[in-house]
Amino acid sequence: MKPKWFSIFFALSVLLVTGKAMGSEANACLNRGDDYFKKGQYDQAIAEYNRAIEIDPTFASAYNNRGVVYGRKEQHDQAIAEYNRAIEIDPKFALAYYNRAISYEKKGQHGQAIADYNKAVEIDPKFALKDRFIVTGDEVYDRKTNRTWKRCNYGQTWDAQNKWCIGVIKRVPIDHAVSEVKRIKGGWKVPDVNELMSLMEVSCGTEKDKAQGIFADVKSSEWYATSTSHGDSHVMAVECIGAQAKAAGVGNQMFSIIRLVREGK
Repeated sequence: MKPKWFSIFFALSVLLVTGKAMGSEANACLNRGDDYFKKGQYDQAIAEYNRAIEIDPTFASAYNNRGVVYGRKEQHDQAIAEYNRAIEIDPKFALAYYNRAISYEKKGQHGQAIADYNKAVEIDPKFALKDRFIVTGDEVYDRKTNRTWKRCNYGQTWDAQNKWCIGVIKRVPIDHAVSEVKRIKGGWKVPDVNELMSLMEVSCGTEKDKAQGIFADVKSSEWYATSTSHGDSHVMAVECIGAQAKAAGVGNQMFSIIRLVREGK
């Protein structure tokens, strides 16, 4: 699955506003570099960022922007080096952490990517939901946990035209669900309780209306089963109660909803 990378354009839109607001000679170079980048003239963009840094070696935004260009050129080691320098200059530069997370993700270094993503959110919560998830068709990749989810409940399919889940939800006992899912190709599985809580905390929380556009048709006050045992004849399950996700033990023969997950992309 190849995700669509919108974050670079988001990053530069922020930086363009910052550069125009400051108005120094170094910022004039930054703005010209941004203009070259938008035209796909990457070498010229780098040259302008180089000039900005020559004028002001502590210009964190210039290092960050130069990193974005190297990322676009698929030179992620160089991009990470640029973000490192930006963060060294400004340890609270959330955007640099976020962009570095993207380069780490591209290199398959998911642990570092998750750490940087979490740091960006810690510094600036605007990165939390909007840029946490990558939606591709009927699947959603969660950068924070390095998990890919089905957008719909087990038994449903994603209707791309109407942008919603169609079909009948298949409520099954957890024992049956585990055996059925094993026959599905692609590494899909019934989530454990920690994986499911990471999804339900978003779907049940204060931003649940926005989350419905990502994870459709999450049912309130119904149990979603997990593969985590809770005694000999029980498993952990999760439901939305108000604006919170609650986990509890339920009988493993109880008919529950399943939301499939797999590790990685």
